[in-house]
Formats: sequence, C-alpha cells, structure tokens
Amino acid sequence: MKNSINLLLFAVSMLVFISCNKDDESNEETINPEEYNFYLSEVSREGIEEVQTYAYNSLGQQTEMYYEDQNGDVIYSEHDYDNKGNLDYEFYQGYKFFQSNEFFYENGMMTGAKTSYQTDTSDLCVYEYNGKDSYVMNCNTSGAGTYYSNYEIELDRDTEGNIIYYKMIDTDNNKLVREVIFNYENGNLVVVHDQTNDELYEFIYDDQPNFITYSAFRDYSILSTTANITGMSSYLIDFKDIFTPLPEFSSWRNTNNPVSVTLNGEIFQTWSYEYNNLGYPTEYELGDDAATYELVYQAIKK
Repeated sequence: MKNSINLLLFAVSMLVFISCNKDDESNEETINPEEYNFYLSEVSREGIEEVQTYAYNSLGQQTEMYYEDQNGDVIYSEHDYDNKGNLDYEFYQGYKFFQSNEFFYENGMMTGAKTSYQTDTSDLCVYEYNGKDSYVMNCNTSGAGTYYSNYEIELDRDTEGNIIYYKMIDTDNNKLVREVIFNYENGNLVVVHDQTNDELYEFIYDDQPNFITYSAFRDYSILSTTANITGMSSYLIDFKDIFTPLPEFSSWRNTNNPVSVTLNGEIFQTWSYEYNNLGYPTEYELGDDAATYELVYQAIKK
C-alpha cells in the first residue's frame, strides 16, 4: 500500500490528466511534451460501461492496474519497486486465479525470483540466477497429486541488453521445452519466433508514440485476452513462463504502435488508430472487431 499512498501524494502535486477525446483537444494544446512524459491511464470500450485503469509512480513505473466488468468481477495487479527502481514484487488477482512474483537482487544484479500461482492447482516456482544470462527453475505443483519439475534456462542478449534468445531444458528428462527468438528494430519488437512450435510472429508498426506505457508483457486483464489491449497478440500470455522471472520484460516498451502482425506469413491481427495533436492514439479498432477502444493518458512532469 506504500506505493498507493506515494502515488496519491504525487498525483496531488505533479500529475496532469489529459483527455484523449478526439472532440476535446484543448488540454493537449496546453501540455508541453518537452516537460512531460505521457502514460496510458484509462482504456474503455465504446458502448460498454467498463474501464480499465493504470497507475504509475513518479518514475513512470506501473504500480497498479484495475478492471471491473459489468458483473462486478474484478481483475487487478500491484507492482512494488525497491529504492533503486528494481521491480521486487508483483501481485495479480484474476477471475479464477492469483499470482505473486518476488524478485531478489544483490549489488544491482538479479540473483533469484519466486512465483506462486493458484488456480485449481497450486504452483510454486523458485528461480536461481547464474549471472544475467542463465538461471535454473524448480517448480512444485500440487492439486490432483504433487509433482516436481526442474529446468535450466539459457539467454542471449543484444548489445543494448534486450533478450534475443530463450531456451528452456527439462533437466529431469534432458528435453527441450521451449526455444524462442526475439528480434528488435528501431526500438520495436518486430519478431517473435517460437521455434519449438514452428510459429513465426512478425509485427509492423506506425511512426507515432506508443500508447502501451504499462507492463504489456504482464497484463493479465480481461482486455488483454479479448481485445489485445497490450498491443501484442494474446498468445503472449501463453509465454508467461518466460516473462514471469524476467522483470525486464515488464518494463519493455515499444517505440511505436503495432498496426499488423502475421503468423507464419498470414495476417493474424490488425490495428487502426486515431491520434491526438501529440501523436498518441486516442482510439483504436482491432481487426474485424466492430468495437472502438478509447484511450486516456496522464502526464507526469519530467
């Protein structure tokens, strides 16, 4: 709750909320983009009284996400950081699950992580890091019986520190579990190649500022799975075993907005946007979905 208190105090003194309604751009014209950073604060679907909200700290790091559907069911998340800005705790509450993630550091280097996931079964996974490019994962799953699994993970990074290769081996059976390649271009994730399942996803982007300023890879909300609000494909949620122990994925933000993604050369998803005077999307439509999604931002002084 300390983040919530700090956020409230900060909001009183520092935050400026910007209407992204295309019919009311007066607020946008009063904001100097040289003095402020802009963060997505609300997403809503036209014709449905449901709003998903995001909150941030003074560094622009996501601290909360909250969503309540028309039936009163709630999905939310909390994110805490240490005094050096490192993500050290996350909690997610979904419709039928909850998950908590803890991260541990020493001398600025991540040394381990622990995640607990509860549905009809209970999973507890512990991660131990060997430097920044490999770690081991040991999991205990209980429910209809109890079993243990052990893995080794190998990572490669580019010169900017972005993860470009991920390989997971089941050390109990010496079996390849997953092998994924990530490619980046101009600050955008342009390729995700799941070699294990022979699936190649390729993204194309516009040239405007990206509206996804929250933890896109860790968004477990209903909007992410039904509306692809993350701006990525909902299939990325299936890769949570990759993203959970790697907090750098929580802070990854593309430079621009995706306009299309193909799966093995065939169109998989498309996006179309309307923009405000600052170039940020104010509305978008998702593929053949007739619904329009409206976006609201907040400005945090640099």
